[in-house]
Amino acid sequence: MNPIFTFRPHVALACVAILAGAALTARAQTIPNGWSSAAWTSDATSGVDGTKRYTHAYSFASGTATTINGIPFTGKAGANPSVAGSFSTANYANVFGGDANNINAGGSSQLARDFVYGDGINDQSITLQGLTAGTEYIFTLFTVGWEGPGARKAKFFLGEDSLIIDQDAFDNNNGNRISYRYIAASSSVTLTWTPQQAASIHCYGFANYEATTPVPPSITGQPASQCVQQDQTAVFSVIAVGSAPLSYVWKKDGVVMIGETASTLSIPNADSSKAGVYTVVVSNSLNTATSVGAKLEIGLNTLVNPSFEANSFTTFPGYVSGNGPITGWNSLGNHGLIPACGSRFAVNGAIPEGTQVAFMLGDGKMSHIVSGFTVGADF
Repeated sequence: MNPIFTFRPHVALACVAILAGAALTARAQTIPNGWSSAAWTSDATSGVDGTKRYTHAYSFASGTATTINGIPFTGKAGANPSVAGSFSTANYANVFGGDANNINAGGSSQLARDFVYGDGINDQSITLQGLTAGTEYIFTLFTVGWEGPGARKAKFFLGEDSLIIDQDAFDNNNGNRISYRYIAASSSVTLTWTPQQAASIHCYGFANYEATTPVPPSITGQPASQCVQQDQTAVFSVIAVGSAPLSYVWKKDGVVMIGETASTLSIPNADSSKAGVYTVVVSNSLNTATSVGAKLEIGLNTLVNPSFEANSFTTFPGYVSGNGPITGWNSLGNHGLIPACGSRFAVNGAIPEGTQVAFMLGDGKMSHIVSGFTVGADF
């Protein structure tokens, strides 16, 4: 038996694939008065927060690692410390070990033991890599007073945001943590300080963490099941929120699809081998979230002229009677296609597929015979 698909007046039937997408745009921004300085006397006053996600945490000079409030600081020995893909320093060519000072407890005591320093003339800086554009961070440089207040001042800056800070503000042998709050404009940032006297700013180590509390991923827009005609392209998409970076892994019938790691999955040249249930696993450093299963079904490929693109009606006002039949469709003379040249019939809303729309003026029906069904199968 050959089913008949019928269009009746004032009723529009359409099969539409809707793609949902979200674009996140990062804008370069510094936080006004982002620089600050505070006393560092112990782990409790280190500003190290074990609930935050740290992108960087390093201890300098000796290479000895330490842990402060549950956050591990990786030891990096030697002058001008750097780690490829993570950070680099400039004008820290000297090493001093075994500094005696007033920070004598916890992991902070190890961090405050050794430092690197510069020539007291040229700018010093730390460049961080591996950041996520648009994410807000807090950077902290750990130092300790070497003389009395006023002896080691530097202008700390990023772009036009700057502040003169005294390394020795809390007096000799007392710790000082110098921090900066900023929003990353790209995957890297360089923080710089210029000596205001002929004296270097000592650096015992540094840390950098995401300012906001990390959030596990959650899916706010699920991929939708769909049926596409054979050889067409199917597209699934997911919308997820959570702390960056988010990663995506698509699966078909529970099996990982190699290389499909974007929020959108495109399946070209759909055929029966590609029918199945598709899911996506979204993850970050905290957890994972799995989408609902979206079913892909492959429809018949025998439907002729499904969006009326085979015809071009140019005779006003677009009737079949003045232009000829609509390919593949049984229709009356007062049915037609728009847009025709100067047609008075308006399109009420966006055209969901292609560029043309069929209309029916008065009673009647448009019909199309479709064959090729398999008894008992879903369509």
